[in-house]
Amino acid sequence: MFFKLEIMDNVFFEPKDIKKIPKLSGIYKFYNENKELIYIGKAKNLNSRVESYFSNSLKTTKTTSLVSNIKYINFTIVNSEHEAFLLENNLIKEFQPRYNILLKDNKTYPYIVITNEEYPRIISTEILNEKYKYIFGPFSNRSFMHDIINIITKLFKVRTCKYNINEEDILNNKFQLCLEYHIENCCGVCKNLVSKQEYLSLIDKVVDILKGNNNNTNKLSVIDLGKCGNLLKEYYHINVNASLLIIKF
Repeated sequence: MFFKLEIMDNVFFEPKDIKKIPKLSGIYKFYNENKELIYIGKAKNLNSRVESYFSNSLKTTKTTSLVSNIKYINFTIVNSEHEAFLLENNLIKEFQPRYNILLKDNKTYPYIVITNEEYPRIISTEILNEKYKYIFGPFSNRSFMHDIINIITKLFKVRTCKYNINEEDILNNKFQLCLEYHIENCCGVCKNLVSKQEYLSLIDKVVDILKGNNNNTNKLSVIDLGKCGNLLKEYYHINVNASLLIIKF
């Protein structure tokens, strides 16, 4: 799945040409006199947002410094504010413009991840590393992200606990069933109530769901689960169709 974009990377506007920038959702890029990318931002209304930098209401020395170095502007139009958020996030990580680092407000966004363990878990995190096999995100709406995790655990009963589970300890009866099992959010793999092969098959189905793969399990889940199905449809529309970042380590 990809963004439906109108990309203007080869078209540069000067600050005096701001009125030519459309009043649409997208991301904007600021360049210095050497056409070095110095800042990337997102906007529901590109024209209004870019114009605001050149108003008389600047509040910080860093922002003033940024504006003094803006010589060229270009932009990319997307379908929605959320798509602009995802694209901005990915481009900042790729290019790391100077002023995005200097003006960073310490706001971080969460991801849904599948851990890289013998018996993987589904959890949320704001810190990405090699412990995670699959990463889905970022999510600008935390409540929506947690709803998706809750749906996944209800559907497939994969674990979210912090147990360091391995096959030997399961066979030695080391673990006790936790609350998640008793409220039917977990299959009880720690007590060998499902086999390792069955559990890993559940994880594969979860990954397919989160990737938006059009397999039979995915379709049946969305069609048959009422409110849960509607939330998954919304997830596909907002995130998968918006080229949600998916990484496999």
